[in-house]
Amino acid sequence: MIILQPKISEEIQEFLQEKKMVRSLVQAFGSPLNLVFPHQISENLKKFQATMAHEGVRGKVYFAHKTSQSQAFIRTLAISDACIDVASERELKNALSCGMEGKRIEATGPKSPEFLLLAVMHGVLISVDSVFELQQVVELAQKLGKKVAVLLRMSGFDKSGEEILKKESRFGIAVQEFERAIEVLSDGKSFLDFQGLAFHLDSIEVKEKVRAIEQCLELIQRLRTAGFESRFLNIGGGFKVNYLEKQEQWIEFMSQLKEMTMGQRENSIWHNQTFGLRSEKGVLRGSFNSYQFFETQVAEKYLAEILNFHSEKYGQRIADLIAENLLELIIEPGRAMADQCGITVAKVNFIKKSSKGNLLVGVGMKRSDLSFLDQEFFVDPIHISLVENSASNHSAEVFIVGNLCLETDVILKRKIVVKQIPALGDLFVFVNTAGYSMDFNSTASIQQNIAPKIVIHKLGEEFCFVLDENYYPTL
Repeated sequence: MIILQPKISEEIQEFLQEKKMVRSLVQAFGSPLNLVFPHQISENLKKFQATMAHEGVRGKVYFAHKTSQSQAFIRTLAISDACIDVASERELKNALSCGMEGKRIEATGPKSPEFLLLAVMHGVLISVDSVFELQQVVELAQKLGKKVAVLLRMSGFDKSGEEILKKESRFGIAVQEFERAIEVLSDGKSFLDFQGLAFHLDSIEVKEKVRAIEQCLELIQRLRTAGFESRFLNIGGGFKVNYLEKQEQWIEFMSQLKEMTMGQRENSIWHNQTFGLRSEKGVLRGSFNSYQFFETQVAEKYLAEILNFHSEKYGQRIADLIAENLLELIIEPGRAMADQCGITVAKVNFIKKSSKGNLLVGVGMKRSDLSFLDQEFFVDPIHISLVENSASNHSAEVFIVGNLCLETDVILKRKIVVKQIPALGDLFVFVNTAGYSMDFNSTASIQQNIAPKIVIHKLGEEFCFVLDENYYPTL
């Protein structure tokens, strides 16, 4: 059985040594429990900013709010020079209430009329998702007597007839509609403060992002001809994160998963799932449909790779092209900003065997408390035992299951190894869950708890805690 050892920051490692405190917090606030470390989000911000400065690019970092619902994160960023990307009316209200001024907020994604109205009223930068939406913005600005800052979010890039994007996107203004967008810009010029172009690709391929940047530079030239100067180029998010300590463990796991798919090894995945892979007449088909949990070029290093990419079309680094076109770069990191910013703790409720004899450890949480969409979390949890060196002090292979009355409520579909068979009241700690895993799918199904958030921070040498909604970084 392959171990997938989590990568853990020094701060979280130090905190987890305080076992009595961890147990006390679970006793006080229940299971599951989300613990967040807002100091780390400031450190992640600084790394992105330092990379931009090192590569000679002026730019802004907009944290993608949809990554996390933690108010502590937003308040921490509000006292820095970070900005925030909101994708709903409630996210906008939360950002404003946490201290973000409208001019430091960007509205992205699908927008209701109410969301658009609030954004316009507060002077938010609007990343326009369609020509229809651009017309809505013009009408609102005219009614309210305001000038609205806008970016045009583009999609459907191509080059010499070759499709860049491998699949259709529901977001952005298709390149084929660009001339129509310029017409609307021109008609509403007195009500619009045009700021530039934006895109967000559903891809982590550097070459695809570079080619989208090249295409945007061409569109920016066309805008200049039409009388519109661009200040910003927003290249979106998708900055990678590494969750695992050892690359060889991930490589070995993927190798074994392929062997299980091909029937060459006993399947140790719940209900023999293969995560998008399949065997067709002895040939491995399909593609792995989850996140790559081990990465080497992550976060600011991934940004540096994009900025240092040599454009064959222009014969220059991307960073130099952005600077020479007098553009400022906007990025929208989410997961990478929340890297090592949180953990999820769950208490053991029962131990039993399945109908096929597998050992099941039931914890006080639901699968939706630890998932993004329906992707698996391929990181081993840390087992905090109540009794060390007990009679059950021998290793076992187990599935961790949840507290819903559903067959599908399996927390980890991958069988894991524990050094000691868990006992009632033991804890499992899932590391690095602040980015999407804590919040995105969380529900109150059958009235089970939605995990509360507790901020962990230091006063001097001591760890302290406070409710997330009550945390203010300067107090």
